[in-house]
Parts: sequence; structure tokens; C-alpha cells
Amino acid sequence: MTTTSSPTRKSEKTVLGERLKGSDFFALSTPEFLGEDGDKILLDMLDDDPDLPSGLYGPLGWLAETKIPEILKNYLATGQGIGDYQRFHGLDAEGASKLRSVLPRVALADRQNDAPTLLAFLNACIANPGRVYLSGYMIGSSRWDERVSVDTMFVVEALAEGASEPACQQKRKIWQTYQKKLALGKACAPDELYSADPRWAHPGWCLWWD
Repeated sequence: MTTTSSPTRKSEKTVLGERLKGSDFFALSTPEFLGEDGDKILLDMLDDDPDLPSGLYGPLGWLAETKIPEILKNYLATGQGIGDYQRFHGLDAEGASKLRSVLPRVALADRQNDAPTLLAFLNACIANPGRVYLSGYMIGSSRWDERVSVDTMFVVEALAEGASEPACQQKRKIWQTYQKKLALGKACAPDELYSADPRWAHPGWCLWWD
């Protein structure tokens, strides 16, 4: 009579380590140093408590450990969140740089459905201070999909002032121009593209992905 042993269950730390080392989320052009600090925090969390429950991008609680709520607190949109869902608005180059410096690599690959990656959005914002701003949301540790996501990009553009909603062909042209100039990758066009609303201090285009 032969017996078979049950497969050994991998620890959360082992699984996370494999994801960090062998992730296929990133193009080869992505600098390897990006995400190092965030990765270290996630792995330290699992060193301290190997049984921490696992979420979408790491052990639950990783947002607080990386101080991301502290980074985003001055950008939170009053009255636009509930519980562990909080929206942020008008993230500038300074805030984007701080956010990029603490996010783990797997979280930098986050995408709002077919939008550009979080890393692409942050890079565009950092490279264009005073010209590109970001909006999105945080999901806290009460949910498995704890994360930061960007779903809106605002580009300062004088020609957009008072403009009516662009026709489909014009929307496509605007998107393709920004997609190339801001290195937004092979993302799909935004679900909505319109002239800025009064929340913004400058005329420009808002690009929003559902």
C-alpha cells in the first residue's frame, strides 16, 4: 500500500517573495530599484508575523505600514469616501514622487481596468510638475483588494478653456497625443474626456477611466 503526502502549503512570505522576484507585470525598461522600499516593508511585515492574511498586493495592512495614507491625507476629497474607500484629488508631482517611492513593485502595476498602470500615471505626473495631476482612490485593509488606484488624469491645457465636449475623433486625437508624449503605454482610451470642471484651478482636459 502506497501513501501520498499532502502538498506542503507555501507560506505567505514565500508566495510574496516569488511574486516580487518573478513578477511579469513590468516591462524590461522598468528600473529595478523602483519598489524596493515598499517590497522591504511587505517582507518585514511577514517576518514579524508570517500568518498575516494576504491581500491583493501584500499582507493586509500594508498601506498603513508604507505610510501611504499619510502621504495622501492632504489630497483627500472631502465627502467622496465611505469607510475604507477614500478618494483623493489633484495629486501633484511632489505627492506622486513620495507615493512612488514607497509603493511595492506589484502595486505599481495596478490598473483601473484598461487604464495605464499606476507607475505610468505617477511617472507622467512627476515628469510634468504643474501640468499633470492625478485623482483616484485608496482601499483600506478591511478589504482583500487593499490598494491605491488612479482613475483620472488632468492635463493643464489652455485650449481646453470653455471648450464643449470634444467629438469622438477629437477625443481620440487628444488621447493619442498624451498617450505618446506622457509614455502611458498600451492602455485603452479613457471612457470620458472632457474640459476641466470648476474644481481645477487651470483650464485643461480631464481623462477618466471607469
